[in-house]
Formats: sequence, structure tokens, C-alpha cells
Amino acid sequence: MWTTWSERVELTGKAPDIPDGKDAFTRTGGARPSPRPSQEIIVIDRRTAFRQGFISDILNPKIALLFITLLPQFIGISESRVHTSISLTVIFVAIALAWWRVTSWLAGATHRILTRDSVRRTINHISGVVLVALGLRVAFTP
Repeated sequence: MWTTWSERVELTGKAPDIPDGKDAFTRTGGARPSPRPSQEIIVIDRRTAFRQGFISDILNPKIALLFITLLPQFIGISESRVHTSISLTVIFVAIALAWWRVTSWLAGATHRILTRDSVRRTINHISGVVLVALGLRVAFTP
């Protein structure tokens, strides 16, 4: 059935997909526990999180380079440089705050949805079927 060594090596590498897929499909609980020892989760308050993020952004040289190189393109010759720069910076910060607020809200909502037991079981079933199908395809494709 398998005539070359490369076919045997390929089968050996993909054959574990079948039992892994069966395990994923028949698993009733949530995700498999991590093989690493559990780490203690550190919870910080909002003020500390804001301070850490703010300091990280202020010390980021890419933001300074962005404003030095990009911002002057939008300032007219007859306009006040300071006033226009401050206005554009305020607009940039407002858009960034709105963007990150929406992104963090969506991440939280997605986390709440994906950690439900019914969703985890569905994901396990789908991944199990896919793994078994891939394993069988590799095993029986000449």
C-alpha cells in the first residue's frame, strides 16, 4: 500500500491526528488542562493598568516619529503650527481611545462567548471531525 519511505514517514506523522481527533470529539468538558504548572493570575486595578499603558505609549519612539514625519503634511503654510498640531493630536488621541475601547469590549465579549461550555464542546467536535478527516485522508490517499 505504501511503497516509499516518504509515504511511510508522512503516514507516521499524520496518523496521530485520528486519535487526537477522536479525543477532541469525545471530550465533554472544556479545554484540556495545560501541561505547564498553573501560574498565579495577577489582578491589577484600572488606575495601574492605565498608568502602565500610558507610560508604555509615552516611551514608544514610534509615536514620536509618526508625529514628526506625518503630522507636518497636514499643516498648511498659513496655519498656526502649534494650534493645528494640538488639534490633530487631540483628534488622533480621540480616535485611538475609541478604537481601543471598542476593541477591548469586543475582546471581552468574545472571551465570554468562547468560554461557555456549549461553545467549547462545539469547537471540540468540529476540530475532532477535521482531525479525523485529515488523518483518514492522509492514511488512505496513495
